[in-house]
Amino acid sequence: TYVCSIFALGLYDLLRTRTARLGPCCRLFIRIILGIGLTCLVLCDVVLILINRFHYTMDVVVAVILVLLFFSNPAIAIASENWTVWVEGEQSLVRACRNPNGDLPRDHPEADERDRGSVM
Repeated sequence: TYVCSIFALGLYDLLRTRTARLGPCCRLFIRIILGIGLTCLVLCDVVLILINRFHYTMDVVVAVILVLLFFSNPAIAIASENWTVWVEGEQSLVRACRNPNGDLPRDHPEADERDRGSVM
């Protein structure tokens, strides 16, 4: 259950970043359709596991809750982002053009919908 849930959340996050530059109507339509599809995938996984009596109901519920907690944890997101920066050999994770509160200036080219929901 947790593998399927993490897979679905990761795919949706990838979808969110890939559709950031599309028009608002197209972006919303694609995100809703694929969000519903990924939710159905996770629900089918949960139902099939419970029908098969492979796990208890509480095991499945705790797995889904823990996946949501780990996936939305800022500390884990920052650690994974730092790790990818380290692997890619980039200089710094924090850009110098950010304001003290962490936001980009309004006139900055990256200060659009792409940064909403990102940790850094």
